[in-house]
Amino acid sequence: MIQLFRKQRRTVKVPAEVADRFGEAFGQIAAGDIAELLTCGELNALADVMRSLGYPGRAEMWTEAHAQGDAEGDSH
Repeated sequence: MIQLFRKQRRTVKVPAEVADRFGEAFGQIAAGDIAELLTCGELNALADVMRSLGYPGRAEMWTEAHAQGDAEGDSH
């Protein structure tokens, strides 16, 4: 089980196979199709979940794909 923390400091347990399925589902094709449509806050939240589930490379890939659509002055 992987443990995540919420704002209330409640521990959430995610089975490893669910974390793996999530990480695999949000790959390069999805990032290219969706990342630019997300707000910066939505992207940051998704990237945080990916990192927490053990997919820091996917988080970076999504951040980079999102940044391609950022306006000047955006945080990515």
